[in-house]
Amino acid sequence: MQKEDFESFFQANERRIHYQIHQLNIRGNWYGEFYAEGIFAIWQAYRDFDSTKGNHGTYINYRIRHRLLDLIRKKQHDQQNDEKVIEQSLINETNGNRIRHSDIPLLTNLCLQHTDVQF
Repeated sequence: MQKEDFESFFQANERRIHYQIHQLNIRGNWYGEFYAEGIFAIWQAYRDFDSTKGNHGTYINYRIRHRLLDLIRKKQHDQQNDEKVIEQSLINETNGNRIRHSDIPLLTNLCLQHTDVQF
């Protein structure tokens, strides 16, 4: 496979990336990362496609969509892990104690020094 072949293959199928990104409702800061993932999916489809197994358009759409879905799952997993770390750090900072009605964390007396008083 030659470089020129992939470039023309990519140009013919680039709109599929935008379509799948739109279908999955991906916007904002993630768009560029998902677009790059779509390019990689097209490259894999170009490299691995076997014309005896079916339509190349269906195969390309499949590869792009599933790579994007995998990236969404990874992003969601990372976000859940980040939330757990933040929650755990808040619990460590406050010992999990909160004011009942306002749910404001009670800070421990970490900054107070304990000294023994001798009489």
